[in-house]
Amino acid sequence: MRKCVISSPVATQSGYGHHAREFITNTFKFKSNEWDIKLVSMPWGHTPFTYPLPDNWMRSLVALPLSEQPDIWVQITVPNEFQPVGKFNIGVTAGTEGDVCPEAWIESINKMQITIVPSEFTKKSFENTAEKHKLTITTTIKVVPEYFNETIYNKNNNTAKILELQDIKESFCFLFVGHWLQGQIGEDRKNITGMLHTFLDTFKNKNNTPALILKTSGATYSVVDKDQMEKNVRQIIKLFPKGTKFPSIYILFSHRANPKAIYTLFVSCRRPIFWRTNVCMVSKIMFDIKMHVKAWQ
Repeated sequence: MRKCVISSPVATQSGYGHHAREFITNTFKFKSNEWDIKLVSMPWGHTPFTYPLPDNWMRSLVALPLSEQPDIWVQITVPNEFQPVGKFNIGVTAGTEGDVCPEAWIESINKMQITIVPSEFTKKSFENTAEKHKLTITTTIKVVPEYFNETIYNKNNNTAKILELQDIKESFCFLFVGHWLQGQIGEDRKNITGMLHTFLDTFKNKNNTPALILKTSGATYSVVDKDQMEKNVRQIIKLFPKGTKFPSIYILFSHRANPKAIYTLFVSCRRPIFWRTNVCMVSKIMFDIKMHVKAWQ
């Protein structure tokens, strides 16, 4: 039986953690009879190790350094961290959002026999970079898209009924889902500040405006994170003249939610519990937030 070790931020509340869990789920499903699968749990920035792992995954955890070289080494992370630890090495990465990547990443992916990416766009960004710097890609780049779970994401599965949100007056809402990470206005990782400014600037001083839903948290999901978000919003508000009339923003302060809740939020407008605010007034005491988040667990 081949020994396979998968190194990833599997227990973290992060995008790469979610991607790792998808990969590991399918690896156990299709290869557990052929491979002796072990897991290495790695950190991801400041995100917490709070995702509840299945018991069989917990029993599969091993620590570094490894006692022996695995037949198959899978590393789920950014390319600059790739290391060819195994006899056969597979790198799994989301790459970058741009159409080129750091030049050094070409050498990094070449350390692995196979590099798995989620889209043709990501693959092309590596190819563009190699061409730009006259480098050769020796790894085999495979595109494996994010999977779509039809048992969850279908019109017959919208069963959540949340009566607490009946006071929402808007008939149309934009939805954002993602971590609100460090950075000044226009410089945070996912540019939430830029999105907020664009939303407010577009719909300021208008009637019958849409609303914006932010399903978000900071990296550590803490009181400090929540306070920082409030400060960020107030900073954006100060960029507008006094007396400006703003559209509503609805905030769900939560570090995770099960897929059915996300589907309900996106499709049906029967949304998981969050609190409604005017954009000038983003505040709620922490124990109330925990009660709200509890509906998502």
